[in-house]
Amino acid sequence: MTILNEKTNDCPTSNHDDLLLQLRNRLQHLLQQYPEYNSDYALLRWLQGRNYDLGISNQDSFLDQANNALYDSDEVEAALNWALRSMDMFGIFQKDFTTFQSIRDVVKETSPLMEYIPGGPLGLDKHGNIIVLNLAGKMRPKQLLKYGRVSEFIIAAVCECEGVQHILRIEEQKRGKKLGVVLINDLQDLSFEILSSVAALKIYFSILQTIQKFFADSSIKIYLINVPFALYAIWSMMEKVIAKETVGKIEILDKNFKTVLVKNHGANCLPEIYGGTMKFTWSEDCGSVSASIRERIEREMSNKRNSMEKNLQRLTVAAGEEKVVSVTIEKSGSRLFWYFKCSNDIEFCVKYENAEVWPKLRLSTEFVPEYNEITCTEAGCYSFVFDNSDGLVWSKKVYYSYQIIPPAIN
Repeated sequence: MTILNEKTNDCPTSNHDDLLLQLRNRLQHLLQQYPEYNSDYALLRWLQGRNYDLGISNQDSFLDQANNALYDSDEVEAALNWALRSMDMFGIFQKDFTTFQSIRDVVKETSPLMEYIPGGPLGLDKHGNIIVLNLAGKMRPKQLLKYGRVSEFIIAAVCECEGVQHILRIEEQKRGKKLGVVLINDLQDLSFEILSSVAALKIYFSILQTIQKFFADSSIKIYLINVPFALYAIWSMMEKVIAKETVGKIEILDKNFKTVLVKNHGANCLPEIYGGTMKFTWSEDCGSVSASIRERIEREMSNKRNSMEKNLQRLTVAAGEEKVVSVTIEKSGSRLFWYFKCSNDIEFCVKYENAEVWPKLRLSTEFVPEYNEITCTEAGCYSFVFDNSDGLVWSKKVYYSYQIIPPAIN
């Protein structure tokens, strides 16, 4: 059993100052635009998240690694630049993330289907770390994917993660120390549906991989509780394929998990079912979307199909290639709508003069077509990019259409 205390996390030291200073200089313009990310702890997470582990015991080895990190800091700069600008495109920095309840409200506003994904951020533990509950055993991804676009789930999940990061940064500033996220993964009622639906599983893990591009790893502990015997039995094999850093954070708890969680984190941040005192409930009918929400979503999808599938065009994207569809916008303020279906998952983005105005995301339309819109702030040439660069053998067929609605005349 691991006892977490206030010294569990590394904090910036004098050894990191030069590296952080140079990174700040390179990111000066970006951090002026997004000042909430201009903190030692936030930047250090990004450096460490790109394998620049600065916890070196002797000065010489630190300098060697620091030089390598600086040499490769283009990667950190590009990753952070993409993540912040992409979240800005989603309008995330205009959301209210001041409390854990406001985070939950924003997530449900972004996608009503998120109400049927149980769990989420609970609160601060006795050390100031954030407790996040994931009731993976109650997940029914195949049911939810019938009613939600993959991009919708990605944006809602990014909202939740940025909400957690927002509170984390505020608490770090208050307490003057590096904090982290504690994940409680409850596998009780793990459904055969999750393990048997290959398509749903593939999309689920693709969404997780996409979300990881937006954030540096801030987890400090990952608990697994109510683990089925079959999963427990193959854990020794799983350890061999999971990153060592991640394995070091994982702890499988037995039947006394309530005692461990309360001892490590306090009762106030834990629901009663986990030994705490918090009143926290979730839908017991996870995955079974209510009739009213189903009808609203089905009506929206039907309207999209009727308006967008009349003029579907087809293109084939060969393995290792991308295809670009150019669109001319004559008036700024026009709304540009897109709609597409693909024979497999594909990376998609929207660009204006070669700069992304809608970020590149890996999307699948196996269950639901993809559609969305942007407001074009500038007139000119926009382009839809369908990217199959990661493909090795198979080409992908895309059926797409788009609409342009000029701005209203006052």
